Amino acid sequence: MNSKFRQVLVGSLAALCCANACSGDEPRSRALIRGEGGDQAAGGAGGGGKQVDPATAGAIRGTVHFAGTPPPLEPITFSQEICAEPHSGTVYKETVVVNPNNTLRWCFVYVDTADQYAPPAQPALIDQIGCIYIPHVLGMQVNQKIEVKSSDKTLHNFHWVSKPELNKEKNLAFTRPGSKTLTFAKAEVAMYVKCDVHPWMGAYIGIMTHPFHAVSDENGVYTIQGVPPGTHTVRLFHEVFSRKSDLQGTVTVTTGQTATLDFTVKN
Repeated sequence: MNSKFRQVLVGSLAALCCANACSGDEPRSRALIRGEGGDQAAGGAGGGGKQVDPATAGAIRGTVHFAGTPPPLEPITFSQEICAEPHSGTVYKETVVVNPNNTLRWCFVYVDTADQYAPPAQPALIDQIGCIYIPHVLGMQVNQKIEVKSSDKTLHNFHWVSKPELNKEKNLAFTRPGSKTLTFAKAEVAMYVKCDVHPWMGAYIGIMTHPFHAVSDENGVYTIQGVPPGTHTVRLFHEVFSRKSDLQGTVTVTTGQTATLDFTVKN
């Protein structure tokens, strides 16, 4: 092989490799395995997407008030003694939890924006303890890792219910204590999770393209940090009351300040 032909061949192979690996012809799955993939609609599998600017950000804080007569709490009758062991006293379903100060717990509150932010490195976490999902409601980002744990020495399955075009319904089996790590590729408010072995087990996961979300606590309070300055629409999801009305509000955030936005949920 003469030197001129060798130069032409090497140059052609280099161009072909660049075309396949660098111009987008490489299978997307392989790029994602390598931790690349840029700013796909999923929100930045490889760290792509916007970053929160702490120098200009503010916060949104509020209370979710409850108006009306709280529905009666529904006790759980455990089908296995091993489910009851971690608990003391009666355990109730968390479908509607009205706090002693007439506020509502387990509301998923989020800024209504399609902006895509890089997912955090810290994984979200949900555990199965005493045949209960803990927490009952949580928020995470598209392509953020979520660690699904089972602390129970009994059979569970983590069955998420979603549309095929979103996060495609599937379930994971747990035959013993352990954990598995997942990611979800599409935004969804809010995805339902259940255990088919223990039918009282249920939880909701709000999957967003951004980090501007929070869950109301045992005082009915939520706080959303790192919000860009400007006027924002904020929405509230609750597994029961969101079916009855569209709960939303508008708030203006300024740099370094905490804006207040309260909600009132009526029974």
